[in-house]
Order: sequence, then C-alpha cells, then structure tokens
Amino acid sequence: MAVRPQYFGSITDGPPLILIVAVGFVLLIACANAANLLLARAASRAPEISLRRALGASRGRIVRQLFVESLLLAALAGVFGFLVAWPLTRAIATETADFGLPYWARITFDGRVFGFVAAICVATALAFGLVPAWKLSRAGTAERLRDAARTTSEGPRSRRWMSGLLVGEIALSVILLASAGRLIRSARALYAADQAIDVSNLVTARLSLPPGQYGTPQERIAFYEQLELRLASIPSMSSAAIGTALPFFGATRRDVALDSDLDPALPGARSAQTLAIGSRYFETLGLSLQRGRSFDARDGLPGQETAIVNERFVTAYLPGHDAIGRRIRLIDSGSARTSSSPLTIVGIAPTIRHTPARDASPVVYLPWRAQPAATMEMMLRSRGNNAASVSLLREELRALDADVPLYNISTLERLSQQSRPTAFCDARLRWGYGWRSGLSGARSRGCFSGARSCMLASASQSAWPAR
Repeated sequence: MAVRPQYFGSITDGPPLILIVAVGFVLLIACANAANLLLARAASRAPEISLRRALGASRGRIVRQLFVESLLLAALAGVFGFLVAWPLTRAIATETADFGLPYWARITFDGRVFGFVAAICVATALAFGLVPAWKLSRAGTAERLRDAARTTSEGPRSRRWMSGLLVGEIALSVILLASAGRLIRSARALYAADQAIDVSNLVTARLSLPPGQYGTPQERIAFYEQLELRLASIPSMSSAAIGTALPFFGATRRDVALDSDLDPALPGARSAQTLAIGSRYFETLGLSLQRGRSFDARDGLPGQETAIVNERFVTAYLPGHDAIGRRIRLIDSGSARTSSSPLTIVGIAPTIRHTPARDASPVVYLPWRAQPAATMEMMLRSRGNNAASVSLLREELRALDADVPLYNISTLERLSQQSRPTAFCDARLRWGYGWRSGLSGARSRGCFSGARSCMLASASQSAWPAR
C-alpha cells in the first residue's frame, strides 16, 4: 500500500511497522528455506562433482554450470512470484475497496519492492548454490571419492549450516504463529466489545459552521441548541445527538490529573481520550450509564464544569474508589501544558472504543457547551428508513441556516466495519504467513532428510571398490 508520510505519518509507527516486520520474517524464512535446500543439493552432488573433476572437467567449467543452474532456478522463482503477486495485489485492492481508505492511500503493485525482494532471492540462490560448488571443486579428487565411498558427502560444517538454517526457520515460524494468534484473539475481543453498541438504523453526518457567522462560542451554542430541538421534533427519528467525535474514531488524547495528584503538571502520568457530547449521546447509541447521571442544559456553563468517564478510566486510575464526585483536570499535551478548570465526575459510562483498530482506552466525556466546536458530528437513530431521515435532516438544517454544509453521511455500522480492518487484516496476514512458513519449515526438514537418503544412495552407487 503506497502512502504519503505527510498524511499517514512515519511508516515506522504502528501497524505499518508490524506488517513490515512480519513480511521481513517471511522473507528471511524463505531465504533460509532456499539456502537449506541448495546446501543439501550441493552436498548430494559432491560425488558427481568429484567424478567430473577426475574425468578432466575444469573447476571453472563446473562452477559455470552450477552458476547457470542457480540463475535459472532464481529466474523461474521470480517469474512465479510475479505471476502470483500481480493478481493477488489486484484481488486485495478489490476486496478492500469498501474499507473507506483515504485518497492518498492506495493498494498497488510496487515494482521497487518486488525488485528488492527479487534481488535478495537471486543473491540467496547464487550464494548458496555457487559457494558450495566452488568449495567442492577445490577438494582433492581422491579424497572426495574416498569420503563418498565411506559415508555421505555431507561434512560436519555443512550439517551445522543446514541445521542452523532449519532451526532459525522454525523459530521465526513459531514467532509469527504466536504473534498472529495473539492478534486474532485481540481482533475477536475488539469485535465482541463493539457489539455493545446497537448500530442498526444509526445514521451519522458532519456539519461545519462558517467562521464568519459563528465566530464566538455563544453563537455556536445558540445554533446547536436550536439544532437539537429541531432534531428531537422529527417524527421518523427516535433519538439524535451531537458530539465532537463518533464511536470508533476521532477522539483527542490529553493528559489527566486527579485531585489527589501532588504535581498536576507532571506529563505522561495519566492520559485519556476526550470528546464533547450532547445529553442524548449514550441514549442514541442504545447504552445506559453504569452510575450517575447524564449531562443536562446547565453542564458546561461557568460554574458547572462536569465530566463523565468510562469504566476503563475508573479501572485504570481510580481502582477501589468511588469516582462520582471526584475532580480531575485535563492538560493539553503541547509545550504550554495548559490545564482546564477542575471537572467534577457526574457519571460513569460503558467502555466503548474511540480509536480505529485498537482496544478501548480511558475516555473523558465533556458537555459540548464547554467546547462548542465549529465542526460537529451527528448521530440519528431512525425508525427504519435511513434515506428519508437524511432528507428530513437536510431540510431542518437548511431551514435553520442554508449556509451550513452537511457532509460525510454514512451509517455507524459501516464506520464500525471500516475501523476494524487494520487489526483483522494484520492478524490474518500474520497468521497466513506463519502457517505457510511452518509448512515451509516442515517441507524443508523433509527435503533435508530426503537429501541425506539421496546422498547415501548416490555415494554407494558412485563409490570405487576399496583396495
């Protein structure tokens, strides 16, 4: 997948790095497998090379022949890899077309990556095909034939090389399988946790207030209050809510200081995701607060600084304590380290996810009146006809202010599916890589054992009678 760092961030952060490491492990396993087979093949041909040397073949001629054989093997493997990689890349791009990838991220066949992998494969085939041949061609003819007659032509050094490669291959396969199993369990837990939200008939949309008309917090508060009243009056909607972020996406991480902290400016001690929501946010999601109350029209106004935290916040930062009534501060992560006013916890919400492809983390919910942002997300629970609900929403928004755009219209079910493919794809890819690598290791071991049998047979057939 080709991405631009200015939009996506460093390729060494998060899932891209994990996938790069997994692919690198697979490449190492493939190279070790090929090297092991080539070493076993070279060892089994030791009697043949010794016999050719005895019949007058020069060392250069033998090395050239083995060079051509190794080069042909590498070329055939490269052609086969290209024929497999090209349609698979197109199939993956087609399969992920509905994942909602941004315009700057595209899945294409990268010729540079293929060339790099092909160069490594060719170098492996040539190195492990030519070096043993050059070494075998240097040994004395009589010594080689006597060794072939007495035992296998596989020397202690060759055995150590092949055993070491085999052990490394199996070890990397076990690492991939273990990490893939853990990722699959995490992905399943992620999916199970998301089932707490009833995503059926839940429409989402985004609006942005023009800065010229709504430049002050008071103007934005007045607009959103009228919008909530209009949404509540639509008969085809059972509930509606606004907020600065939807589930599965978009929350902002800030540091948290408890009322018991001696140094509330200490960075990195505690952190939580934060977002501003309306009073019917959890009701629209089909959830109920575990304890406490939801926000009302007074929360967020001066003197009414309140917050709702999720269960993960209480478990992580207030274990064994009653969170209701405790006071916290939110600290910006910038260089200024500005702190908010003390916030009183008035409710404990169920734990839901506000980050794509990751487990749920501590969350602090704020009343939107405390942070009346210019851009807001909307959630509308329709009574069955989503398209009709969207049309009514457009009419109400146009009647309120025709200059306010409505965009990013979707459903929460679709957004939840789009937020999970990174974890699921990474787990499936690593499981597939590990499973295939494990088979390669077993096949390499079988070929290694088979090569030893072939070497015994070849040595017995080509041995001269002992005098």
